[in-house]
Amino acid sequence: MSANDYITGVNPATGQEVRVPCEIMSDGLVSIGKNEIKLSTVDAVDLNTATNQLLYTVPTGKTCVITRICQRNASISLTTNSHSIGWTSAAYADVVANATHTGLTGPTLAAWLVLIVAGIKMGTAGQPLYLKNNTNQGAAATASFDVFGILV
Repeated sequence: MSANDYITGVNPATGQEVRVPCEIMSDGLVSIGKNEIKLSTVDAVDLNTATNQLLYTVPTGKTCVITRICQRNASISLTTNSHSIGWTSAAYADVVANATHTGLTGPTLAAWLVLIVAGIKMGTAGQPLYLKNNTNQGAAATASFDVFGILV
C-alpha cells in the first residue's frame, strides 16, 4: 500500500472528511483490510418489479461507506434488467449508477458491480440502501446481492 491509497468521503452527519487506508489489488478491486466487513446478503432480490428492494440499513450511531457489491445467483439469464443502487430516492443512483449485467446468465456466475468512483454518497444512521430496477427483466427474475463496506 502506498501513502496515496485511501478511500475518501464526507461524513454527512459532521461534514468532516473521512479517509480510510486501502489497497488496490492486482484485479482492480479495493481491499479495505480489517476495516471492511460484509454488511448484508440479500437473496431473491426481485429484478422484475417497480418496487425498490432493500439491501441494507445503516445501524444507529454509524455512517457507512459501501466498498463493493457482488451480484450472483441469477435465477435466469439477465438479458434485459438494469438497476441502480443508492441511499437517495427517487433515482437511488448515488452508489451504483444504472447498470446492466447481461453476462449473468445463470446461478453459477457472479459480477462485482461498478461503484461510482468519485462522489460516492455515504449512508447515515438508520438510512436504507435500495436497489431500483430501471428496466425490469420482463419475466420473473431474482438474484442475490452481497454488500460490503466500512462503518465509521
